[in-house]
Amino acid sequence: DVPLLAYIAIILVVTALLGGAYPAFYISSFRPSAIFRGKLRFGGSNLFTRILLGVQVMIALTAVLTGLSFARNAAFQENLDRGYDRQGLLGCRIDNAAEFNRLEQALQSNPKVEDMAGSANHLGYSLRGKDLEARGERYEILYMGIGKDYLDMMDIKMAEGRPFREELESDNQAMLVNERLVQEFGWEQPIGQQAVMDSVTYTIIGVVKDFVQQSAFDPVAPLALTRVEPEDYQFLMVRTRAENLLALEKELRTEWARLFPFKAYRGFFQDEILAQEL
Repeated sequence: DVPLLAYIAIILVVTALLGGAYPAFYISSFRPSAIFRGKLRFGGSNLFTRILLGVQVMIALTAVLTGLSFARNAAFQENLDRGYDRQGLLGCRIDNAAEFNRLEQALQSNPKVEDMAGSANHLGYSLRGKDLEARGERYEILYMGIGKDYLDMMDIKMAEGRPFREELESDNQAMLVNERLVQEFGWEQPIGQQAVMDSVTYTIIGVVKDFVQQSAFDPVAPLALTRVEPEDYQFLMVRTRAENLLALEKELRTEWARLFPFKAYRGFFQDEILAQEL
């Protein structure tokens, strides 16, 4: 964990400087001739010395406790079951379907790429708040617009029902919800229920298992997912083996520079998003 190691290193350097500065300046003020003649007495109960020693102890304890807290938090994050597979995930922000298609085609022949998917929103990055109406009541929920392969690529599991199917045009008015939303709405049989969002009536076709949507420290919120077309994609997500992640990111950066030489590269690692929770 680079940020944690950098933080600990800075604390150690600052503590060492503070701890050594005062004794160095204090000792340098003595005259050697007075010391050898026995005219100088050491010791005493200087108030400033006591205060400085107390501050040093507090800084040291703070550094140790903070470091332990960071380490335990990092271990918690690493072992947490987020409800999806976070390993080997690399993403890139895009502006339109043309960028998505060109980048996808460039990566399709890359042997390091195991899977790809597009979406309008992505976990931990850009979930939106929406109002969802059902049975005459309005609820505040989180919303994700996803492409046809997003659930499979992220390894998000179905609790019941079915995922979106590319060949079914009716799925443009279909909706998936998470278990938390079903619980919040009090639905015993969620499949077939109807809900209105942005003046469009959707039919619930499936329930996904709950997963961490943004931060591991936030409770799982009611969530709705609809299928979106490439025209609405803002993300291209790529999965690879963990050992190939850095190499693939370099190749993705190279492809981006070749395809879009006048646009800034906007790639990211999924772990970079998760690191913001620390």
